[in-house]
Amino acid sequence: IVQAAYEPPILYLLAVIVGVRFFGTGRAIFRYAERVTVHDAVLSWANRIRLRVWDALGSHAVQWNKLTRSGGALSVLISDVDQLRDAVPRVIVPIPAAVITWALATGIVAYMAPGSWWPAVVAGIAAFIIVPVIVRLVDARTTTALADHRTGLVTATSRLFTAAGDMAANGMTHRASNDFATVDMRNSAPLKRNALAAGLGDGLTSLVAGWAAVQTLWVAFTNGISAPNTALVVMLMLAMAEPFGRFSEAMTESRTLHHQLGKLLPLIEQDDDHSQQWVALEQTNDEGIERLKLDEITVSYGSDSPEVLAGLSLDAMRGDFVVVVGPSGSGKSTLLAVLQGFLQPQHGTYTVTTSEKTSNEALRHVAWCPQEAYLFDSTLRSNLALARDPSQRPTDAELHTVLETVGLGDWVATAPQGLDTRLGPSGHFISGGQRQRVAVARALLADAHVVLLDEPTAHLGADEAAELIVDLQRALAEKITVMVTHDQRFAAAGTPVRLAD
Repeated sequence: IVQAAYEPPILYLLAVIVGVRFFGTGRAIFRYAERVTVHDAVLSWANRIRLRVWDALGSHAVQWNKLTRSGGALSVLISDVDQLRDAVPRVIVPIPAAVITWALATGIVAYMAPGSWWPAVVAGIAAFIIVPVIVRLVDARTTTALADHRTGLVTATSRLFTAAGDMAANGMTHRASNDFATVDMRNSAPLKRNALAAGLGDGLTSLVAGWAAVQTLWVAFTNGISAPNTALVVMLMLAMAEPFGRFSEAMTESRTLHHQLGKLLPLIEQDDDHSQQWVALEQTNDEGIERLKLDEITVSYGSDSPEVLAGLSLDAMRGDFVVVVGPSGSGKSTLLAVLQGFLQPQHGTYTVTTSEKTSNEALRHVAWCPQEAYLFDSTLRSNLALARDPSQRPTDAELHTVLETVGLGDWVATAPQGLDTRLGPSGHFISGGQRQRVAVARALLADAHVVLLDEPTAHLGADEAAELIVDLQRALAEKITVMVTHDQRFAAAGTPVRLAD
């Protein structure tokens, strides 16, 4: 472009025009391609991380609390993983890109303007070492504090929406909103400090690039470098303001990356082997699972935590209906987690008699009906179909049969849309008892050899609960069934196992 001022031949000007257009258009194209490629790779990687974190949380007793406490799964699986996902492209691309760009620019300056290279070297040292140190001192760990704050806000927001009905009924909505706003405002100071550090980084890198441009101009002029070459090297130094600035931002964001990796990697490293190899297998020729046996198991959530289950034994054969009775906090849900292979006991053994070759394959035949099963804002048919693989969707006849089993046959028959009746968000278009029966029906449709029922009579009246137990005993007569309940009246419904408080 500078050469054009000397009125060179027209072909030279045409080459310059094409070059300018190529690089001007190519910058946008290459930037778009870079963003698409990097984000596609990062999103795929984040999904794999999320799955591994899920497996880790569900496979270790110490981590199980993070998954089951209010908002725990949301904060770890969504907020923490998403912040890690967002930090990765902001760090892994700008840092090497800035260093490579600076190295190439320094080489071009040394070639085009001999003796003018040292301002570029000094600028690189300042931008890559001095400026990040200053920004880090000003930031004072506010970046990691804000990351934790975002995770806390996600959890708090979820809890507010979950409890919105109860708070409105008790006149607590205004107070809860004010408390939430107060907590959020406490982080205004770290947010301002973080913004100050980011602005300082941008300002310092611009000053460094400007200083390098002025020094390069002076050295080139002193050394008698031609005007076109001088203009080229000066513009190169000015252009370094952008990669220097992105490098500074990436170094600040690297704290978030390091912080989130420090939270998630220990979980993943504990679960490098996703199999439940601690579950012992006894081979049988009969298909599926024939027997479950717990022998003197002891489970606690960490070395410093009290024992939730101590010396518990359980032996269930195909056709058995085991009723585990105990008050809240006695370890009923913990027992179900052990039977699913999620929690490994500290002592004792868990043996499965099965035709499968691995414990992973065997435990796929275990179906769980949680106390508060989630129903999607969709039709009854769609919610029940989740129990099976899409390639083995249940027929309408199967759906009607299982709904009849759980006592919803008459309701579906009289519903105007039948199986296509919408259940609403979280199933709120139907009663609590109906939601519980739909959840039980979904567990029955899983066609598992072992069915675990967590308080299946919750939200039901005494007569309805008794009828449901009878229906379940009939429907599950050929399966191993373990039902946990706090209601002592149902202890006689099967083989009782009592848990102490």
